[in-house]
Amino acid sequence: MIDTSGFIEALRGLRFNNAFNPYAETCQAYDLVEAPAVRRHNLKMVLDAALDRGVESIWIARDLGYRGGRRTGL
Repeated sequence: MIDTSGFIEALRGLRFNNAFNPYAETCQAYDLVEAPAVRRHNLKMVLDAALDRGVESIWIARDLGYRGGRRTGL
């Protein structure tokens, strides 16, 4: 079985100018303190379930609007 933890930790470590990383950062206006950990857990569950079922590829995309897009349940 492939361990998805390393991938998720790599996502957590990404930083870009003027970009919100939902797997590492907390939005002071809308998030609870544990929100990034919850999102990492949700992503791990989705990836692990896909791997368990033999999925070979996953396409994840957001159709962002003029106001951007930073909210995700994953």
